This record gives sequence, structure tokens and C-alpha cells, in this order.
Amino acid sequence: MVKDYRYEYDIEKILRARRQLSQIKRRPRRAGPNGLERKLQQVLGSAFVFTGDGSFKIDNLRPDFINKTRKLVVEVYGDYWHKNEPLYKTMQRISRFERCGWRVIIIWEHEINDPVKLSRKLMLI
Repeated sequence: MVKDYRYEYDIEKILRARRQLSQIKRRPRRAGPNGLERKLQQVLGSAFVFTGDGSFKIDNLRPDFINKTRKLVVEVYGDYWHKNEPLYKTMQRISRFERCGWRVIIIWEHEINDPVKLSRKLMLI
């Protein structure tokens, strides 16, 4: 008995996957703040402007929130996305902002959900 080793490919499935991939590549990066950033925007008030959409750049970096009068940058770090990020990357980002004359405050997601930690962090502002 001879086994048949021919493979059948579902051409429609392959073409559908390619179309989806090309649509993902064409999507704009971000149109507005995500849920975490919207929460923080409510807490910070109108003194800070959301610039995470690329509307304002400092040394080719996009800060999440800025206050131009105080030259203050607020970065929002999600626990899922930034928990495994090496410390040197964060320090490089902070030093690039500071070289341009901006102060930096990093607020983590768990601090936004905990009012005591958030109030302590906002005292620095």
C-alpha cells in the first residue's frame, strides 16, 4: 500500500490571511488615548495635553501627556506591556527627555487604579 503525501492547501484561507495582514499594516497607529490614558486624563485635568498620538514630539519621542508651561512629561506605563521592559530602555527614554529640558514622571497602571499611590505620585507634580 502506497501512501499519498500530497498536501492540500486552502487557497481562500491563505488569501484571506494576507488581506487581513495588509489591512493591519495600513491602520493608523493610534487615533486617541486608550482607556488607561483616558482615566489619567480625567485625574490630571486640563493642565496636561494628551500627545501620545504623535501630535507633539521631543527628541523624536512621543510623550503621553505634556504640560508646556511647566515643561513636564507624564508617561503612562501599562503593567502588561512594560513589566518586562529592561530598565535601561526606560532610563534612556527619561534621559532623552531630560536632555531637552523636560522633567519626567512615570505613572504605572496599578497606581492609577490605587487612589493612594496615585495621589502620592501626583504630589510630585
